[in-house]
Amino acid sequence: MSKLWDWLYRVFISDKRLHDGAGLFDEYSKQGQELMSVMRFSVRLEVYCALLMIACLLSQIWWVLPWLAFMIAMCEIGRGFILNKAQSGYPYPEPTDMIGIAIAVVFFGAIALIWFIGALLA
Repeated sequence: MSKLWDWLYRVFISDKRLHDGAGLFDEYSKQGQELMSVMRFSVRLEVYCALLMIACLLSQIWWVLPWLAFMIAMCEIGRGFILNKAQSGYPYPEPTDMIGIAIAVVFFGAIALIWFIGALLA
């Protein structure tokens, strides 16, 4: 199982922006290790949700799909946020960054809610 997570790390988390030395982000520092563990957790959650989505599709449990898709979207937004902020050397959210994340949560949440209601009524 460890080899699978190492492969997922190389494919999904490892980003050239973190390793080229152009940014100020030190992924081997204490804060860097905390953020990398958040990104690893995000990838694991995305994989689990994708596997659950496949199981729900095969079982024809349609009402679960919107919430799993919403969780995948939020994990991807969070991971992308950390990667984009890592180049500045300060990969923590600032108030203006949280506005964009809040708008994305509302947008994807509305889509998931409409999809959920449609799945229940179908």
